[in-house]
Amino acid sequence: MALSVAYRNDMRMTFLKVLTVVGLAAGATLPAVASPLIFNAAGKISGGGSLSGTVTIDPATGSLVAADLSLTLIQTFVFSANVGGIPNYANSGLFVIAADDSAGSYPVALLGVQETSLIGYDGGPISPASDVIFANGDFYTITSGKFDLLSVSPSGSNTIGTFGATGMVAGNPLGGSVKINVTTGAVLSSTVTATIPRTYKLNSNIGGVPNYANSGLFAIIVNEAGGAYPIAILGLVENDLVGYAGGPISGASSFFLADGTRFGLDSGSLTATPEPSTFACFGLAGGLLMVARWRRNRV
Repeated sequence: MALSVAYRNDMRMTFLKVLTVVGLAAGATLPAVASPLIFNAAGKISGGGSLSGTVTIDPATGSLVAADLSLTLIQTFVFSANVGGIPNYANSGLFVIAADDSAGSYPVALLGVQETSLIGYDGGPISPASDVIFANGDFYTITSGKFDLLSVSPSGSNTIGTFGATGMVAGNPLGGSVKINVTTGAVLSSTVTATIPRTYKLNSNIGGVPNYANSGLFAIIVNEAGGAYPIAILGLVENDLVGYAGGPISGASSFFLADGTRFGLDSGSLTATPEPSTFACFGLAGGLLMVARWRRNRV
C-alpha cells in the first residue's frame, strides 16, 4: 500500500515537471537565433496574379541572405508591330499572319489560315497549329479561333477588309482585329490581343533599402533570375530587419516590367518557418512524457 502511494506521489511530481517543461517550450522567450531564418512569402497580385516562395533573412544583423520567389502576372499582349503575311509558312501549307508584341519583340503571334494567299479572303477558321511564342521558347496554342469579316472599305482600286479575331489562348479570349488588302493579299495591320498568365522566378540582385523613396517602408528588392525584369519591390513597415519576425507586406509594394508596366499587391505576408529550437523544446517535453509512461508500466 505504501509503495502504491509513493508511486502515485512520484508520478504526480513527474507530471508537474512535464507540464512545466511544456509551458516553457510554449511560452518561454528563446535566445536570439544566430542563423538566418527562412520566411514564406505569399501574396495576391492585382489582376489575378500571385506571389509565393521564400526570403531568407538574418535577424541578428538585419541582412538579406537570399530570395527565391515565384511571381505570376496576368499580362495582356497587343500584337501590332512588324505585321506581315507568310505563304506556306515552314512548309505547313498555311498562310501565316505574323505580328510581334507592341514593343517590337517577343512574344510573337503566328496565326495560320488554310489559304495559299489572302487575295479575296473573306474570313474563316484560324488553324489550331497557331501559337503565341515567347523568347524563352514557351508557347501557347490558339484554339477555336476564327477571323470574321467585319467591314470592307475602298482604298483607290483596292479593297480593305477588317477582320475580327476570336478564339482562346491560355484559357483566355483572343481578341482584336486584322486589316487585310484583299485585292493584293497584303496584311496591313493588327491589333490582335491575348491575355496570358506568365510565371517568373525572382532570385537575383536581392537588396534592402530603408525608407525607400521616403515612404517610411523598408523595401526588399529582387530581380528576375537573369538579373533583368520583372523586378519586385516589397515594402515592410520596418526601419530595418534587425529582429524581424515576419508580418504583412505593404499594399504599396510593386512589380515592374521592362516597359514600365506596374502591377500592385492586393495583400501579402512574410511568415517565419518554425525554428529548430522550438522543435527541440517540444521534443524534450515529449521525451519526459515517454519516461513517465515507462515508469508507470514498470510498477
